[in-house]
Amino acid sequence: MEVVENKNAPGNGLTDAVSPEESDPLKEKDGGDKKTKKKGSPIKKSLFGTKNKEKMTEATTPDPEDPGPSVSDSENEQEDKKRKRRRQGRKDVVGIWAHKCRLTPKRGLIYLLFCGVVIILLLFILFLLAALWPRGPSHEPCLSAQCHQYSSNVLGALNQTLEPCMSYWEYSCDGWLREHPLPKSRAYWDVQTYHEFKVKDKLRMVLNTLPLAWIEEPNNVPLKMKRFYDSCMAVDYIDADGEKELLRIIKILGGWNVLRDFRSSDFDFPRLLRKVQSDHRVSPFFKVSVVPDPESPSRNIIKITPSGLSLPHPSYYFLQSGPMAKAFETFAKDVAQLLGATSYQGGSFAVEMFNFEKRLAEITPDPGNFSDPVASLQKLSVAELKGMSNTIFWGDLLTALFPQGNINDQTQVVTTSVQYLMEVSGLISTTDKGNLNNYLMWHLTQRYLPYLHKQFTEAVETFRRESIGSTTGPPRWEFCITEIIRFFPHGSDFLLAHDRKEKRSTVAGSDHGVDPAVTTISEMFQHIKQTVSNRVNVATKYDESLRNYLLDKLRLMTLQIGNPLRNKTVLEEVYFSVQMQKTDFFPNVITLIEFQGRVAQKDLVHPNKDTAIINAITENPFSVQLIPSLNKILVPQTLLEKEQLDVPDELMSLLYGSIGVEIAEAIAKSFGPEQGLYLPSGALLSGRDAKVQEMRDIMESRRSCLSSFFVNIRLDDEQYVDRTSLDTTLHAAGIQIALEALRTLEFADSFQSLPGIDRPPEALFFLAYGQSQCAVHTMLFHDLEHTTFTSLSHDHKVRGVLRQLVAFSEAFSCSKSSEMYADFTCGLII
Repeated sequence: MEVVENKNAPGNGLTDAVSPEESDPLKEKDGGDKKTKKKGSPIKKSLFGTKNKEKMTEATTPDPEDPGPSVSDSENEQEDKKRKRRRQGRKDVVGIWAHKCRLTPKRGLIYLLFCGVVIILLLFILFLLAALWPRGPSHEPCLSAQCHQYSSNVLGALNQTLEPCMSYWEYSCDGWLREHPLPKSRAYWDVQTYHEFKVKDKLRMVLNTLPLAWIEEPNNVPLKMKRFYDSCMAVDYIDADGEKELLRIIKILGGWNVLRDFRSSDFDFPRLLRKVQSDHRVSPFFKVSVVPDPESPSRNIIKITPSGLSLPHPSYYFLQSGPMAKAFETFAKDVAQLLGATSYQGGSFAVEMFNFEKRLAEITPDPGNFSDPVASLQKLSVAELKGMSNTIFWGDLLTALFPQGNINDQTQVVTTSVQYLMEVSGLISTTDKGNLNNYLMWHLTQRYLPYLHKQFTEAVETFRRESIGSTTGPPRWEFCITEIIRFFPHGSDFLLAHDRKEKRSTVAGSDHGVDPAVTTISEMFQHIKQTVSNRVNVATKYDESLRNYLLDKLRLMTLQIGNPLRNKTVLEEVYFSVQMQKTDFFPNVITLIEFQGRVAQKDLVHPNKDTAIINAITENPFSVQLIPSLNKILVPQTLLEKEQLDVPDELMSLLYGSIGVEIAEAIAKSFGPEQGLYLPSGALLSGRDAKVQEMRDIMESRRSCLSSFFVNIRLDDEQYVDRTSLDTTLHAAGIQIALEALRTLEFADSFQSLPGIDRPPEALFFLAYGQSQCAVHTMLFHDLEHTTFTSLSHDHKVRGVLRQLVAFSEAFSCSKSSEMYADFTCGLII
């Protein structure tokens, strides 16, 4: 007998109940049409179990003895039914999902519960990661007027149409190069030379506005500088004098073979060599200078090095058909003709001069051979010099150069190549007198050509145009200021420092205290030095002995900012013997050359602690340098004029990416094989000291790694890369050190970004670095760079070094497929 659900029976409580098909919509699909169950037949288990099914069947059979539910019971039953329907609906959703996934309803429910647990667990893990993840500082943009100016400068130098991870140098510099194209007077132009140009322009302004009180002081150094500058600018007087002053000097020295006023019988080679070297500070065959004694840096010693080639590198003499060789022959011929030689005589002289200097080039050692002072410097006596090179009268020559130096056979000198001096002596002995005279007088003439009238300066400009690609000479004022810096380096620094002091005094509430730029550099130097010390402390590549040596060296390393001759009274004592005339330019030059000779003699006879600093400033007044004999970093006065020194603490990324890298690189050089093999006292390490070879090996491992990497990525040709690889290695070390120092600043959390530049502070560091390397040059200068330079071109240096830095890839979020992605690194250099 079938059990029938009577839906219309009164009081059965199922008026709103759902049909079996509605309660389980999967029945038809799972098992076809289910028949209603007969009494006594076996009942299949439903999703809700057999027991529930039996209860449902019982509920459908009316009980005749039951009087029916009361009103209140009916309401309760209705509520129960509604709750059951809601539960049943939820179960139906699970059933539908399970059916679509071809699962039984029970298994679907289990899977659903499992997925829910997994999702909850994942959300909990994400919450923990978010809570525990190290949070970097929040870098809000700096909105001050100063920051907007810096932002404008950085953005103006960029090419934002390029991707930094693909073409970083172009991305950093295209805007700057567009705004600062190569001047006609230059074969090379970069951010540094542009800074030098601005400093020279400022110095011109200061000279032209000297205080009246200074002009009225007879021994005032700035007044002497102003008179020299005025005489240089007085081109009408220079043109009127012509070349007569130079011809007068040539006549005093015995004449010049190419001008046919030379008599072979009267030729005295030792005398002419002595006069050219001592009276005119010209260096044919070799250069004589005064340097700190490598064994005892508190005293100075005479140093003799190869010199005497007109072209910048010996290799040019073996490319006779190249533009440099052709330019030289044309130049020599033109100068000879301007001084009175015929065209035929000038042409013959030019060919003979090139061939003679080619013979000299054959015995000239490569300058790279002198880089290691322990290996190259040799100390010997004057007596030994005489014995190995007897055609050079060393006693007479050195006495003429240093008349108060008490030169005798026991006097010690150092040289970088004994072999070269021996071969030069042989070359002199096998050369006829006419060629020797031509060679010595040619180098004397080259010394004075820039100070003669327009036709000679045009000959110089033509040579530069044909050899390195510059179109014209510099503006006259720039040439004159350059000569001011050359002859008056201390006076120039004094004027720049005085001008900064005067400008500070005009600011409301300020006084004549310490220059803020000096304070900034001092603090940065100390922090960078401490960063290097910390790195040496934990580095595993140093043994205990070498580690202690390096730490002592860093601890005792000091900083010199600006010129030590800052006192006006001391400066007047130094230049007391110099007297300048307002319109006599060439005689003024002669006076200053003679003054330089007296300074060199004083350095030898009466050395002082500032001699090495003063010499370094004189040779390179615009760059940060390491002075190994003093274990000192020199920051020149001219660097204080850089605008980056005014950045607020929040933008230290810009400072550390530019000047910070320069200082860090100078410190890194104290670890290298050129300037690093000196004790903290300044004395050169002995070749027998084990630390010498250890330092060489450590730096060589990094150098060879970088060189191989650059060759593998085809950065440039292998010979150029290898020749410049040591400089590039130390440059990369400077970037690594400066970046680490930036990260460890106490106020690093307060760093801000620049408005309009959505980059983190480390990206600003790399932007500042990249824009400090912007450069452009002529193709002829490119050839010169590849032939002679020991440093890689700026564009290739930036590309190669930054591809070694993982921090760069992270700062710009470079993908693995990008050109600048750091997929291989040689590791920390120091």
